[in-house]
Amino acid sequence: MTRNRLRIGVGIALTVTLAAGVTLVVSNSTSDCDTVRAMIAHNNEFNEHIDSAVATGVQPDVGEYQSWALQLRQLAEKVRDPALAERAHTVANLAEESVPMVETYLEDDEVGAHYNSAPPQYIKDYSRIAGQFHEELVTLGENCPV
Repeated sequence: MTRNRLRIGVGIALTVTLAAGVTLVVSNSTSDCDTVRAMIAHNNEFNEHIDSAVATGVQPDVGEYQSWALQLRQLAEKVRDPALAERAHTVANLAEESVPMVETYLEDDEVGAHYNSAPPQYIKDYSRIAGQFHEELVTLGENCPV
């Protein structure tokens, strides 16, 4: 009788441990996707804010871009799933890389003159980074659909 009870007890303990492990993994991945969705939502809200500001003739300042990049970094730090975390950090890195280029653009007194000539290097770099940022954000969204 004692061995049977021991086997049943061990079986129950293993089942409970396995169930707890599965629950932990599922809740972590759900949480990670919630964080990824928050990154995407933050980026979309920021884009809408910038579009609205520019449409009304208000030039956003570099501080707004810094805050945007910082929020993406803070969200990326919360992602634990290795595959999602790598992309989330890449998105945050690219956002941070773009801020100095935006600052250069905002300080460039000859921005209009660049339309008739080859763009300066910072615009080429920004274009490349913006493309990578978009690709990474789209891939993150595909990994965590709504």
